[in-house]
Amino acid sequence: MTIHVFAGLAEDLGARTLPWPDEGEIQSVEALERALRKCHPELTKAAFRIAVNKRYASWADEVSRLDEVALIPPVSGG
Repeated sequence: MTIHVFAGLAEDLGARTLPWPDEGEIQSVEALERALRKCHPELTKAAFRIAVNKRYASWADEVSRLDEVALIPPVSGG
């Protein structure tokens, strides 16, 4: 399973996808975010939301390798 990364985050990471972190069993969005920040130091101070199956997720939401996951940085328009 890959995690999709968009906009400035993709540029900072040099990739549009990330592998699922190998950090034990991840069951919540909060645990996934912690694992990603640990595996990818470029994300340590980055602001982003996590979407699961094309919907913004809260930290308590469940997540698995079978879900479609995306890291979405803040956006602005005008």
